[in-house]
Amino acid sequence: MWSIVDSWPALTLRDLCAKGRCDIKTGPFGTMLKAAEYVSEGVPLISTGEIGHGEFRISSSTPRVGEATLERLPQFRLREGDVVFARKGGVERNCYVSSTEDGWFLGSDALRIRVGEDVCGRFLAYHVASPFIRRWLVQQAGGSTMASLNQEILERIPVSLPPSDEQRRIADVLGAFDDLIRTDRRLAEQLDALRRTWVSGALAASSVTTSLNEVASFVNGRNFTNGADGTGRPVIRTPEVRSGPGGNTVWSSVAVADDGRIARVGDILFVWSGSLMVNRWIYTDGLVNQHVFKVIPNQVPDWYVFALIEAQLPWFVSLAKDKATTMGHIQRANLDVPMTGLNPDTIARLGPAIEPIWSAALELRLEAQELARQRDELLPLLMSGRVRVSEVEGVA
Repeated sequence: MWSIVDSWPALTLRDLCAKGRCDIKTGPFGTMLKAAEYVSEGVPLISTGEIGHGEFRISSSTPRVGEATLERLPQFRLREGDVVFARKGGVERNCYVSSTEDGWFLGSDALRIRVGEDVCGRFLAYHVASPFIRRWLVQQAGGSTMASLNQEILERIPVSLPPSDEQRRIADVLGAFDDLIRTDRRLAEQLDALRRTWVSGALAASSVTTSLNEVASFVNGRNFTNGADGTGRPVIRTPEVRSGPGGNTVWSSVAVADDGRIARVGDILFVWSGSLMVNRWIYTDGLVNQHVFKVIPNQVPDWYVFALIEAQLPWFVSLAKDKATTMGHIQRANLDVPMTGLNPDTIARLGPAIEPIWSAALELRLEAQELARQRDELLPLLMSGRVRVSEVEGVA
């Protein structure tokens, strides 16, 4: 059973709904909301694509709705304390609505849970984000083509509710970890932005010509998914380059020579096919799969090579888009195309300023990753009552 504490009643969300302690709603269906109502300036419309694992993913492509829609359909306006679920595909993904997202709009591919005053929404959010409930959701939502959730499935979610003050204390402990994780990631992004500003300014003033193949070696990965046995090292494909190993990651214990296809902490990885991107690897040693380059600088700083790839990325993306019959990609010859670079004196002059923030950004991301690991380890222990809040307060 989920809880080992006898005094925590075992319920379902349906039980809570029947007592008016919980309400579940699906986003607007069919013609209730038309794409013609989307606006450029407004609040984000939250559907499957905007819901990550505990974090909203808002981008320039996120649809938005304006005041007229919010007034016409107020029942779909999100409030602080709600928990939002992806309705299709990644059904195990859900997010807690904080004060930042208060007032955003529930899209048709999402569901939300709203709790009463005696249930802590953030506690419920951590409960449904636990490995036990995530696995349960995936099992319940199995479809012939794509997993999908509905209100009936959410109503059957099992939950053991401690007293409300205990719920809030558990949520506060786990929330402290999340607050630190967000702070580390935000600082890392700010350091990255500062680095980009300095390097792009230097490149704008430079008359030096170089190419990516001149400053680094680009080692293409291999198809490590074939014969993968579920143990050993993670196979690094596009999703892993974007956000690290996850539930869909393939693992392989295949023996590999250290010929550039093993990625270690700090290595630069460049996805050259599909969703093109460049990132630094911050996880356990992994196997670089096909369609991913491990980038090895040729006696120049890592930050310089990374900056040049970032500078070329918009052009690479446009090239891949033009060639997209099945999956857009660039060609190795594109790495030889001349581009603006920096002379050795400028690189040496910038180094003392950029090296510290380049290293600090990596350390912050590693710290955030370690905090996330500790939170995930603690979450099921607190939720089941195996560890009580009094035993861990002050850890984060």
